[in-house]
Amino acid sequence: MDSTTLAIIALQFLKKKKEKRKIQNRCWWVHPVLARRMDQGQFIVTYNELRTNEDELFSYTRMTMSTSDELYSLLETNLTKQTTDMRVPIGTKERLCIALRYLATGCSFSELRVNFKVGASFMHARINKKILDRSCGNLQKKANFPHCLGPIDGKHIRIRKPSNTGSEYFNYKNYFSIVLMAVVDANYKFLVVDIGAYGKGSDSLVFQDGHFGQRLQRDELDLPQASIIDGYNMGPFFRMCF
Repeated sequence: MDSTTLAIIALQFLKKKKEKRKIQNRCWWVHPVLARRMDQGQFIVTYNELRTNEDELFSYTRMTMSTSDELYSLLETNLTKQTTDMRVPIGTKERLCIALRYLATGCSFSELRVNFKVGASFMHARINKKILDRSCGNLQKKANFPHCLGPIDGKHIRIRKPSNTGSEYFNYKNYFSIVLMAVVDANYKFLVVDIGAYGKGSDSLVFQDGHFGQRLQRDELDLPQASIIDGYNMGPFFRMCF
């Protein structure tokens, strides 16, 4: 059997294996683990009980009850999703609770998925291209900085040293922290946040290792196209500016 025949057989085997994996992944409309969200999800089991104790709620979300309620009232309209014949959407308060838990702890999306029993598609929000276009236009008008999607920088959030972590969270400012890496628009509103990296990491390292930075480097983001400004071809967009 020559090498060409072997290559063809190998390709056919890999193709069948891939098709089999796709079929296996489609066995459930909702994965059995996720289907137990309404009786075993962390929001259902924990959140309402935490609201009976202000201190415990603050420890869980890093936000007082009055502040979280005010935030919910401001975001309720944008968070509400329409119920369809196919499924009931995740509730607005639960969506906010998941976001606050992520911001409070910086835990991984995988951990949040398991604890709250929600799908991967819920955890990975996409940036709207229209928002990026608007941000670029506002930066040009307000800062005279054309062809830039948004400034990016890191902020150290002071924490108590987690046990058994050595110097991983100890930063150059001589205290323990996690890093909040953010991209903002011309109105100082967050476009992207990445929270929870070790305090010892530099901004460039945190950016490179983060989900947003990796997708940017792989050119997987739907960025605006190159454009001509005042007769000059600006080429690709500036990806970041410090």
